[in-house]
This record gives sequence, C-alpha cells and structure tokens, in this order.
Amino acid sequence: MPTADSQRNIFLMKLLLNNSIHVLCVGPTGVGKSQNAYDMLQKQLGETYQFIAITFSAQTGANQTQDTIDSKTDKRRRGIYGPPL
Repeated sequence: MPTADSQRNIFLMKLLLNNSIHVLCVGPTGVGKSQNAYDMLQKQLGETYQFIAITFSAQTGANQTQDTIDSKTDKRRRGIYGPPL
C-alpha cells in the first residue's frame, strides 16, 4: 500500500520526466527511493519509457555494468545500439 509520501514522490518524478527534466532521488537507506522509481516506471508510465534495472554494490565494476547494458540492447550497425525491436 503506497503511503502519501510515496504517492507525492511518484507524482513529482512523473511530472519531471514527462517534461524532460532529469531526476535524482536521494535520501537515507530504506526510505523507498528505488521502490518508488520501479513502481513509477512499471505501472505509471507504461509503454512510454523502457528501462533497465541495474543494482550496484561495492564490488560492481565498470565492465560488469557495460556487459549488463550491452546484453539488453541490439546492435543496429557498427557503433549504433538501441532497444530491442
């Protein structure tokens, strides 16, 4: 069940994204930043946006991040990548 704060944060994130403004969510551990972002992207925005969820830790390296992104995209031609058709 979403709280009033969650609803407010999701509304603001959606408003900013729909107006082409970047969003950065900050705050202490456990306040629901990631959960609000996932909920908004999956349920509120529907097919408007495609996203890749990547979890980082102290052991996550640049190569691992690049491999994760590459595995989710299709190569169109030399040096050009995009979402799956």
